[in-house]
Amino acid sequence: MPSEEYYKDARDSFNKGDYTGALAWIGRALELNDTKPEFFSLCGKIQRQLGAYETALENLNKAIALGSLSYQDFISRGEVLCQLDRFEEGLEDFERAIAQNPEESSGYYFKGCALDDLGQVEAALEAYSQSIALNSEDQLAYFYRGELLLRERRFEAALDDFSASLLKDPKNAKAYGNRGFIYRKLEDDKRAILDFDQAIGLDPNHAIYYFHRGISLSNEERFTDALKDYNKCIALDPDFDLAYLNRGDLLNKLGQKKAALKDFQKHLLINPNSNDGYYNLGVVLTDLDRKEEAILAYDKALDINPNDTDALMNRDLLLEADKR
Repeated sequence: MPSEEYYKDARDSFNKGDYTGALAWIGRALELNDTKPEFFSLCGKIQRQLGAYETALENLNKAIALGSLSYQDFISRGEVLCQLDRFEEGLEDFERAIAQNPEESSGYYFKGCALDDLGQVEAALEAYSQSIALNSEDQLAYFYRGELLLRERRFEAALDDFSASLLKDPKNAKAYGNRGFIYRKLEDDKRAILDFDQAIGLDPNHAIYYFHRGISLSNEERFTDALKDYNKCIALDPDFDLAYLNRGDLLNKLGQKKAALKDFQKHLLINPNSNDGYYNLGVVLTDLDRKEEAILAYDKALDINPNDTDALMNRDLLLEADKR
């Protein structure tokens, strides 16, 4: 069987997602002919999909050394280099891909990813924008530009990008989750809840969606529903310290002081440097008439944050009461 036939079988298997089968076919092709750059190129792409990044890099290097000038090979090698945390080298390959084919959006998209990893925020935003200008259907460029804008707290611009991404891919749970988070930060809890509903419908095992929906539900005074969400969040991630803190705060508001106390204690067990945890512990201990323990909790809060005026005032009130 000629090497080209094995190559064709490898490519067909690759396109079907059968990477193990594709690797076997391309191995046979290379045994018969190790002079064709496209054989090494495909082998490298298969190995990248299988997570074998070092060998993928070796094969992509061979493809390029044998004369491949395909912008796709530069992109593939750049992706592998970034997987190996060699972002500057990856960026160089994405620049080569752009030089080969400046009208192809993918080069700019991957350039944006590499620049983002290198912490070059404005340059990354510009690269994502160039990708979108060339291909307005590229939902990933909208999504990752949105994530970068979100990290930079440019909420309105990020909101637009997640909305655009969802128009292209309405099954992107993370885009709904991110947009819901922005709505919550913008104090639009009703819309936030709708987006977290969508995110949870698509990815029901992601604890943080329940956590953030719980906050918005609580803001809307839907306390029973909020409590259910905090319970679900903790069931999915028992080490999610902020979920215990928020649930404790909610239980305290609902008058369930002893249950709130347990949650604040659990929160502090996971995160012993939490100023908010000790402050809330002091509040509930005071309500339970355990004033000496409350004073110690406020002391701890002030050790962590000496500028916590609420903890200082509450502690001083308890100390003054003791003097009477």
